[in-house]
Amino acid sequence: MRRSALLLLVGFVTLSSYAQKVDLDRQYIKVKYTNLPTNPILDESFRTYAVESNNRRVADKIKVYGFEKLAKEATINVNIDIESVIVDEVKISKREKVNKDKDGKVTSTDRYYTPVITYTTRGRYDVKNSQGKPLLYTLGSQKTHKGSEYNSYSKASNYYKNNSSNLKSKFQREFVSNSIYQINRRLNRLYGYEPYVDNELFWILDSKKNSDYAGHNKALADIKAMLGKISHDAPLDELQKELDPIVAYFESVVPNYTELKKKKHRKMRYASYYNIGRLYYHFDMPDKALEYANKVIENDYDKKDGKRLIKDVEALKKAFEVNKVTTRHFPVETVDNSGSSDVAEVEEEAVDDAPVAQDKYVETVFTNADGSTVEGTLKIKVMPDTDISKLDFTKYYKNSVKVYTLTDDGEAKSKNYFARENASFVVNGSTYEAVKFSQNSDSESQGNVVSLGGAKFYFAKVLFKGEKLSLYKYKKEFVFMKTGDKKGQSTSSLAYSIGFKKKLAKLAADCPDVAALAKEGSFSNTEESLLAFAQEYADSCK
Repeated sequence: MRRSALLLLVGFVTLSSYAQKVDLDRQYIKVKYTNLPTNPILDESFRTYAVESNNRRVADKIKVYGFEKLAKEATINVNIDIESVIVDEVKISKREKVNKDKDGKVTSTDRYYTPVITYTTRGRYDVKNSQGKPLLYTLGSQKTHKGSEYNSYSKASNYYKNNSSNLKSKFQREFVSNSIYQINRRLNRLYGYEPYVDNELFWILDSKKNSDYAGHNKALADIKAMLGKISHDAPLDELQKELDPIVAYFESVVPNYTELKKKKHRKMRYASYYNIGRLYYHFDMPDKALEYANKVIENDYDKKDGKRLIKDVEALKKAFEVNKVTTRHFPVETVDNSGSSDVAEVEEEAVDDAPVAQDKYVETVFTNADGSTVEGTLKIKVMPDTDISKLDFTKYYKNSVKVYTLTDDGEAKSKNYFARENASFVVNGSTYEAVKFSQNSDSESQGNVVSLGGAKFYFAKVLFKGEKLSLYKYKKEFVFMKTGDKKGQSTSSLAYSIGFKKKLAKLAADCPDVAALAKEGSFSNTEESLLAFAQEYADSCK
């Protein structure tokens, strides 16, 4: 009797472990280290450089970490030539908006005009290393700048005429800033010991009813606290005592999930192996990291992450070998003795070397679920030369959007609207609607088709709107939604990946001709082809 009860209890515990939900959540944590160069100068007494340029600002802003900057005659000599911007073409693009009444009859046509400026920037620089071969690089490219949209041709055509001097200056400043960024980046990749901040990914359990939820989230807090203490210029020895308990915890989770064929079990083991491997990688322990990378692969849940970790480990080992070091955490001294500027000033202004993202604003019309509308503005942070008219706003607004408006008193106010409220908004002539579907990691990462959880509402761009079937795009994912369905179908899902033709044919089951075309492979999983499928379905299945 007691034996039967014991067997029943064991069976219950086993079934409970199978039943526990396992959702893993991405957690990105900042970690600091020194980037090791590919062409190091091992003798520190030879770590000097000098810069000459026809642009004084460029020469002053070049900085190689771990080196002494001299006025001339250094180990590394850089010569930079920056040319003036050339405007190639100014043209006016035209857009028409056809207005219809409720019966579909055209009532009017609105015409909009946008000035489009094509310009070219050019430059070059050479790097002469007394210990190696000289290197020559080019700078610049042809670019396009779009002005605001106008409701008259004359206003659009006057845009460049009235602003040509300011626009050329703007283009030149942007070119200079980008050139400084490119040159510094290359020089430091080749020779410098640049402090670097990385966002490392860890997988943490996000299923509150799982018995390991509390432990996983405590480990997350411990990882954040520990990595927050890491500096690029201080050894890691003292932090080893904080690393060991975290590794021990993730190791302790593995014996609770021993079933080889159970996906949930493999998923939990994967999280432990992956997290430990990444921790060892950032503690400059490549052999231990490699051990866990192989465990990730053997576990057979996401082999690509194991292979990616192996690739990172091999690169780290090579960097250690080339630089004759065993760590990426050590003091780095950077000195400016070129006489062009004060050292402290260079340090303070170094952040300006790279192009800085700026807040930009774009008009929108937001529609609530009840049909009421709000005319306002969206704010996004983009690089200065970004063409906002071509942006995919699903990359900026996932499942909520903040709309800015003005009060009657002229004060700015904002309000958040959520996709779960079945709302939509229009920006740059494109509509973004709330669509419920199961997002897949193929739209976020390196092509792994793995569900990120249950179906949720997201703002997705409308590619095609039909009476019976609509097609949406969310980042890199395409989603079909049939009228009346509660959730859509992502063509990045595993089902579509292994049976695309069959799934597409089933979607068009009520239209045999279109279903037959799908079965024959007439359509592929690309935007152009999926639009053709949606149009064919709409035309044939009325």
